[in-house]
Formats: sequence, C-alpha cells, structure tokens
Amino acid sequence: MSGKRSAASERAAAHWSKKSKVNVEGEVKWVEIGRSDGKPESIPILPKKSEAQGSKEQQVDAQEEPQKHSKTQKQEKEQVIDLTDDQDAEDRPAIDTTTVQSPIRLFNSPAHKPQDNIDCISLKDLVSSPQLSKTYQFNFCINVDFFLKYITSDPLSTEIYFINSAEYLVEMTQQNRMRFKLRHVDIQLERFATHHTKMMVNFFRDGTAQIVVMSANMTEMDFVGNTQGLWMSPMLSKGNGRESSFKNDFLAYLKAYNKHDLDLLAEELKLYDFGNVKAEFLSSVPGTFTIPEEDDRLKRSVQYGYGKLFQLLKLNNLFPKATESTDILAQVATIASPFDFRSSNIFTHLLAPLINGTKFPIAGGLEPLQKAINDDVHPFNPFLVFPTKNEVFGSVLKEYTSGIFYNIDDSSHKVPFLTNQHNIIRKFMYRWTNSDPNLNQKAGRSNLAPHVKTYCASNDGFQTFMWYLLTSANLSKQAWGYPLKGSNGLKYKISSYEAGIFIHPKLYGEDYQLKPILSRDSFPNRDKDNVVPIRVPYAFPLEKYHDSDEPWQANIHQAVVE
Repeated sequence: MSGKRSAASERAAAHWSKKSKVNVEGEVKWVEIGRSDGKPESIPILPKKSEAQGSKEQQVDAQEEPQKHSKTQKQEKEQVIDLTDDQDAEDRPAIDTTTVQSPIRLFNSPAHKPQDNIDCISLKDLVSSPQLSKTYQFNFCINVDFFLKYITSDPLSTEIYFINSAEYLVEMTQQNRMRFKLRHVDIQLERFATHHTKMMVNFFRDGTAQIVVMSANMTEMDFVGNTQGLWMSPMLSKGNGRESSFKNDFLAYLKAYNKHDLDLLAEELKLYDFGNVKAEFLSSVPGTFTIPEEDDRLKRSVQYGYGKLFQLLKLNNLFPKATESTDILAQVATIASPFDFRSSNIFTHLLAPLINGTKFPIAGGLEPLQKAINDDVHPFNPFLVFPTKNEVFGSVLKEYTSGIFYNIDDSSHKVPFLTNQHNIIRKFMYRWTNSDPNLNQKAGRSNLAPHVKTYCASNDGFQTFMWYLLTSANLSKQAWGYPLKGSNGLKYKISSYEAGIFIHPKLYGEDYQLKPILSRDSFPNRDKDNVVPIRVPYAFPLEKYHDSDEPWQANIHQAVVE
C-alpha cells in the first residue's frame, strides 16, 4: 500500500500527517503543533463543555483532573484527545423530525462552545457504528491511523478501502496493517491534477448503505483547524425504486475511475433505491467533454465540472429571468491561476456568466467583465468569499492553518498573469467573517479558517437561494474544467477528481424555497412553510474587503511546518 515518494511528496505527507497533542490546563486545552525548528507552538482550544454540562465520562475526567498543575503533572497529563467528537451520542441535541432539516451540515469543532456546535456532525457519527461492514474512503490526503481509531466494528470482518494517490496515504503503523482488512486504490494523475474528492460510502450489516460527501481531508488537522461541511444521504436500502439522476451520475462517476474495485462498488450500489435522495451529484473526472446544444441530447449526456453545472441549471430552469439582477457567490479555500494564463478568473469570467445564463466564457480583463455585470438584460454581481490575512491569523491555528492557497505576486517568474487576475477580482472579494459586533446571528465559525467550498445564486440579496452547492472544487481549471479554443465554451477539459452536492428547491416540490440559516440546521415551527433551510458557514450580510485587507497567501504568510 505504499510506494516511493519524491522529496516534495515526503514534505507534503509530513505536513498533512502533523499530530496535535493537547495539554489540559484548567478550562483551556492547548494544541501543540510541531514546528520546523523542533519547538512546539501551543494554540488554545476551548473546552468541549463545562464540568457542569459534561457527559458522565467527561465529568469523571474532570474530577480526576487537579485544578492546578505543576510542570511535571502537566507532562504526565499530556494526551491525544478526540478532536472530532464534541458530545457523546446520548447528549447530542435531538433532531426534530417534524421540521425540514438542512441538507448541508457542518462538522463539529472542539474549538467552539456547545451552542456553536448545535446539530453538527462528528466523524464518529459516520463511521463508528459497530454494524459497519465495509467503507470506501475517497480523499486527497488520508491519515490511516487517525481514521482507524474511529472504527469500532470487528476489524476482521470490516473491509476498508482507501481511494487516493499513494503519496498522500500517510501514517500507517504495522500494527494497523496487520489488524485491519485494508485495501488501497491508487489514483495516478497528470501534473497539477489531484484526486481532490472527499467522500465516503458506508455499508452496514443490516443491508443499508450511506453516502457522505464532505470537504475535509481525513486528517486530524483538517477536523480541528478548519471549517468543514458535509452532506449525508438518507440510509439506502436495496430495491429498484424510482428513477434517480443522482444514482445515474454517482454510478457514472465511480465507473469513470476504470478501477476494478470501484466497478464492483458501482455494481453493488445498482441494487439500492436512491428514490429518497433529494440532491444532485455534481462531480469532476479527468477527460475532455462536449456540451450538446440541443436539450434532448444535453439531458442524455454525461457531464462533469462546469458542463454538469450548466446541465443542472438549464434542465431545471434555474437560470435567472431577463432583467433580474443576480447575486452569484463563490466561497473557496484556493484561487488558482487564470484559466487562459492572462487574466480570466475561473469564477468571474467563466462560472458567473454561465450561472447567469449569458454567453460564457466572457473575454479576459476587467472591461469585458464590467460590461457583462452591467448588462441590461442579464445583470449580475459576483461575490468571492475568501479569508483575509488577519482572519487567518485570528483563527484557532493561526499561521499553521492549512489548505488555503492563493498566490498574487509572480514577479519572480516574470509572468504577470497572477497579479493581473488579482487586480480584477479584488473588487469582488468579501471577508470570511463579519466584524459587526451588533450582528445578532453569526455562523459560529469565525475563528476556524475555511476549508469548506460553497457556491450559490440569489435574486433577493441572499434572503433565499436559487440553488446551493457544497463541493470539494476550488477555483481552478483543473477542478471545473477549462474551455478549449474555438468551442465557445461547449468543449472543455478537466484534470482532477472532485465531488459536490447540488441542492435546488424543485427537489422538494413546487413552491419550496431555500433559505440560509445560521448556528443550527432547522427553523422552529416551519413545518408548513415550504422552506428548506440551508446551513451556511459564513454570516450575512457579507462584508466587503476593506482597503487595508490582504487576502491570505500561504506562500507568504504560512508558517513552515514539516
């Protein structure tokens, strides 16, 4: 399951496998992050609960813990704690099944108080059932030992598949190799392409299955240090069921790998009923694809990346109406190079005009973009949510935050396209948090830098959403695809694997609305209002970059940790 790595891959693997140890001191926990100079950097984490509110197990730990610690006592108490489980299952808030719950969820975080983790999900919720019989873990980086500590089912009768590139399969002890039934599906790709999908398929001994699409790498750092989102399918049972576009797209995605183990997975899932899945599957796979111009051919075609987004919008009549001004939002963790190597950003010059129902891509530069934004027939407003330097420095992991990348200055390469791109999109950039102290409701994730990626459109100032997308795809041509010359955007190439969940009102019925919700997953007393809550990780109203704000640039601001 392991292969020879390049020096760069070794450094990357070391970075993603960093361990976090926690010292307990009174009511504050301190995560120790290893530095390149060998000295630990201590970062404060809020306690999971107060002693009065803690579960029985936590109360026992609190009673045994002395109120004051000497240095020796603190060293003896040093331990690795469960950073993904905020509350015992019996203590989690009960979900009100009489109201509609947000299909988009957040992972809980030990960096927050219980009120900020209401309705949140832990890794333990997903894979720690003793009834788990088989799991397929798709990801970019997988820390094997970290994942396996959450498996409570019989290791000799539980099949575990890891699907990623071998160079990012890290931290696997010989003991775990011998104890568990592990299998690795190695994904090899061209340069700059990544297996970026973050997803799991779980099978249980009662014959049911569940699909989870998420934003987190399978590493301790991702769960403790970043805001992460997820979608969970209902429990799937075997049966023919109704025709499901989700099922068709999901199985097509699995078969696109052309891997025997994943072909077998697709064949097994064919037996399951997906009729109760209220979502569309929007993914990317490597290849060159064409968007048919005729609706009948478009409906029958298999699309990925921005082609799939176009297909979903057109076939579900989700393009804005004429003269209707549309707000189009992308909230991401990485902004890559222009897709034309000049100044055309993948969001402002390709995705936004596509979402708006106008000609795509538009010509590069600011002037064509401004003309499209102010169009009399189809005006639109781009919103690009990306954390500032100060927001990341103010987050839990500060400069050790990983997974956020944006490079503005490429003067050392004598190629100005990154700077040109930034000069254009800077006008449309918004903060991750809202600094207004009087804002009544916030998302509860202001001190966790984002690794989640979301996209949406609204025609009423984000009071409602026309649709909402949770995905692994950042703003890059490798993830979304880029138009080939002379094709008017209808022929495109994709390099990477990505997976996302697309939600629109018609999945729930006529006259339904998607409405943003903060700090919980459902509205009280909304069972008859035809409202589907969508839990967002950022606060509304959005706050535009101040003149003094700088976007976070990992190549400049991030600490070197090996």
